[in-house]
Amino acid sequence: MATPKTRRLYVSGYNNGATDAGIHVFDVDVENKSSQLVATSAGVESPSFIEFAGQAVYAASEAPDHGGLAHYVMNAQGVPELQDQVSFSGAAGTCYVLTNEGTTHAYGADYNSGSISSCKIDAQGALREPVTIIQHEGHCAPRLKDDPYFDRQTSPHVHTLSFIPGTNLLAAVDLGLDLITIYQTDETGQIVSAEGDPVISSRNDNRREMGWEANFPGIKPVAVVEAPLFSGPRIIAYHPSGRYAALICEIGCELIIWKISEDGLHWTPVSNWNLLQDAPGALEMKEAPRAAHVQFTNDGRFIYTSTRGIDQLMWFEIDEACDMKQRWSCPCGGGTPRHFALSPDDEVLAVGNKTGNSISIFTRDANTGMLEQVMSISCPQPSCVVWGD
Repeated sequence: MATPKTRRLYVSGYNNGATDAGIHVFDVDVENKSSQLVATSAGVESPSFIEFAGQAVYAASEAPDHGGLAHYVMNAQGVPELQDQVSFSGAAGTCYVLTNEGTTHAYGADYNSGSISSCKIDAQGALREPVTIIQHEGHCAPRLKDDPYFDRQTSPHVHTLSFIPGTNLLAAVDLGLDLITIYQTDETGQIVSAEGDPVISSRNDNRREMGWEANFPGIKPVAVVEAPLFSGPRIIAYHPSGRYAALICEIGCELIIWKISEDGLHWTPVSNWNLLQDAPGALEMKEAPRAAHVQFTNDGRFIYTSTRGIDQLMWFEIDEACDMKQRWSCPCGGGTPRHFALSPDDEVLAVGNKTGNSISIFTRDANTGMLEQVMSISCPQPSCVVWGD
């Protein structure tokens, strides 16, 4: 186990198949700028995202031609040991996993197939009864062939899932359709179809005229939030108050702040911030920029973001209404900062640099929000980083 001087860091990512390690466990000593690889775990193909639920760990298995989830249990040394895994029929590219309150269900966001999958969790934490329950259909407005993203929105791509704070509403971010679709879950955790037409937030009436189309032929969403066309929404972070959501848009490289009604159904856009503005090296990027991740600090005073292509971190000081006061940026310390995580005390930030095959460790000033890189840890293709408590 980690000592009082060290912090335990769990890293999951891509691999060359289930026989290759997909999860790496490190003890990180920030004060002495040192780290130790504690253990690795194999058995799952590309566990690109993990979530902790007590002593259980759940992973999304992002195989390109099928979808699935895996279940681990922490041993006495704080290392996850694989217990069981499930596959979803008709799904592909499960890139995100989420569990509900009470841990009775696990949900997977299937990027390649544009679907949402689910399975029950039994009393021992095992995954049971996998089913692909929601299939999105449609496409965004067409692009020119020389657009670097011309083929990114020709079909639905469900990227991430979250529960809207204070509700049982599941929000699915669809990068391919430029939408957040919101679904009801019942007291058991099962996703259920809404009655009537969904509540539409930020309606853009010329979407269909531009060639955009979205359909939900099975379980109906209770609400739909329309992101800007061509923005490619990726992931949501919620303000500690629960009344604001920060949506990072991968293709548009923008951060949109929404105010959420108490029932979670009505979303009002408050502001929109350009993640390329004032970023050093933005004009020297070697590939098209793609925004990746977002997180609030526990006190709600700052928002942190990462953007690939320019390989930068950008963060914002905000007020109680989520209005921006100041912004800063710095290099992330490696290539393709796909994911990052603030430590539970907000004192340390770890960045998973996928193509850089590294984890960058930053210390953070709680008063000013400023970051300072103090070390780099070698790790193959990291895509998710999680600090132990």
